[in-house]
Amino acid sequence: MDPLGKRCSVSMVTGLLITLFVVTPTATATPHRARTQAHPAGFYVVGWKGQDFATRVAKSVASAPTSRKSAQEGVARLLRSAQAGRDVNLVGSPGDASHDVKSLQSAQSTLALQARRDSSSTPDASNSPASGPTTFELRGLAINSNRTWEVKTELDGAFCSSDCETTDIIRQTWKITPQRNVDVFAFTSTYVRNAHNFNNIYADGFVLCGGSECARSAIGDGGARDGTGSGSEGIKHPSQAVKKTVDRLRLQATFKPNATRYYDGVHTGTARCGSGSKMYCAS
Repeated sequence: MDPLGKRCSVSMVTGLLITLFVVTPTATATPHRARTQAHPAGFYVVGWKGQDFATRVAKSVASAPTSRKSAQEGVARLLRSAQAGRDVNLVGSPGDASHDVKSLQSAQSTLALQARRDSSSTPDASNSPASGPTTFELRGLAINSNRTWEVKTELDGAFCSSDCETTDIIRQTWKITPQRNVDVFAFTSTYVRNAHNFNNIYADGFVLCGGSECARSAIGDGGARDGTGSGSEGIKHPSQAVKKTVDRLRLQATFKPNATRYYDGVHTGTARCGSGSKMYCAS
């Protein structure tokens, strides 16, 4: 096929960028009523798909320390329900009661440890959710004769009281095609469940050349940032003929109930780039 690198120009990238995240979604989910902080018996948690419940709770309290009491009481209430065999719809859990109990017990221990750290003279800075991921999870699979990496990103928010209700889900599918001089990031983004708690939604793309970052670009920051739509952007970088590249991707959004920025960070497998007329790189 014609290498995408030969067809992706700076002007094309600029034209595409302004349309990102503004297209009407192909599927419309039933809106959920947004909850507010007026619920004293509950608390919000946010995370990416597969993130454990204890970490979600810890980050929620780190971002809004005044919610600690509600979280402690809520986790205890959920634990009693789970121990009684009731379904608490625990986010970040596969769903069986025994796993829910272990997850909630872990959340209790994490909150207690966090409270001790916060009361000390040297608070643990690692609890801060504002810095974004320092590591990126390997996720996805190689397609298109191993020339394209397909990967999914997702953030979800939930309100937990007598059980947990998932109020918001942002879900994206990415097809990342590395090439000798430009890596192309194409996406489809959908706000699957929408209580309007997420905003300012876009992604960051990073290219690693020989293990070190050689290029980056914000993807979708020039549009409505509402989590919907589709588009493509090329990230230009120095020639990597007969060299190895890896791409990183970071979905980010602000969760309004606790005014905190959340992230889902992933990376592709390693691709080796061609030489001569071969502009593509393949895993």
